[in-house]
Amino acid sequence: MAIKNLITIGALFGLCLSANVAVGQINVPGPVFRYQQVETTESTRPFATPGIFNYDAQMFAPLQFPMTPGQELGPRTGFFASMDRLYVNMSRAKIADNNSNDVPTGTNYMWGNRYNVGWMTEAEDGWSFEYSQSEGSFFSSGQDILVGNPMLTSTRFANVEINKVFRQRLKRGGWLEPYLGFRFVNLSDKTIEDVSPIAPDVSLRFKQNVTNNLFGVNVGGSYINRRGRYRNEFDVAVAVTYNNQNYFATDLTFSPTGNTVLESYYTGNAFVPVLDLNYELAYSLTRDFGLRGGVQFMWLWDGMARANTLTQNQNPNSDFSSTLGEPGIFDQGVIAAGFSFGFEWKH
Repeated sequence: MAIKNLITIGALFGLCLSANVAVGQINVPGPVFRYQQVETTESTRPFATPGIFNYDAQMFAPLQFPMTPGQELGPRTGFFASMDRLYVNMSRAKIADNNSNDVPTGTNYMWGNRYNVGWMTEAEDGWSFEYSQSEGSFFSSGQDILVGNPMLTSTRFANVEINKVFRQRLKRGGWLEPYLGFRFVNLSDKTIEDVSPIAPDVSLRFKQNVTNNLFGVNVGGSYINRRGRYRNEFDVAVAVTYNNQNYFATDLTFSPTGNTVLESYYTGNAFVPVLDLNYELAYSLTRDFGLRGGVQFMWLWDGMARANTLTQNQNPNSDFSSTLGEPGIFDQGVIAAGFSFGFEWKH
């Protein structure tokens, strides 16, 4: 009797197991966010080309070189990212004299950051997104005791790029990556000057705020090659942009009897060609992680509005000025050149 019961229980257990296996084969999880049958009409196609998200998360795996003598590491596919620290030397705003001629006033070093992310597919194309920003301040006429009215000037420079990237491998080694996309550049100057009191309990403050917003088409290309753990990259880009210029100046008077505000506002526009040159040298520490450094040169040729850094009583944009110069916007060129250092992931 016990043997019959044991056989019956075993048969029931086998039937349940086979039923579960059959259901499991039918209800296979599909490429969606909830468990459902593959045959359902809600099943979706992959978000991007298969392989882009295929990452084993072993960032510090050893770098492996090709076994064939003379063969170098090829370009990588999938996602990539980098972050750099920038040290940029930018030309200061030129001074417009009484004859409306621009007088150079030197350069100023600024610190900033640059971020780059994107991906490349095995079909030899992809996308790249880059954002950089640098800021710095200086006293236009110095800040020692001999300067009666020191003017503090703050400059901000930002660059945004969105590019469609293509890749072409070269027979003699290395590869080319031409790209086409969109570029946006913002350059702003802000000045503040506290003028010596003109009477007891009366003080003056002169402020300026100048902005340039450039947007246009960006075309360029990179030549890249690897030599062991080292990767060299030469990049050249040209952009044709439309610049929206804004110039704002205000004179503030503070006194016991009341405060006054005198303001002036100017707008303009111009087409600004942009030349952007870069060189980077990277060293691979692991399979996916590396350190890098480089140099950059950017030239915005004419069409840029800058703050006039003359003191208030000589600045034509002030209502208290005694100069004969013409107020408003004067187009100037801007050069930004400097160094970068940072790290990269899967470049």
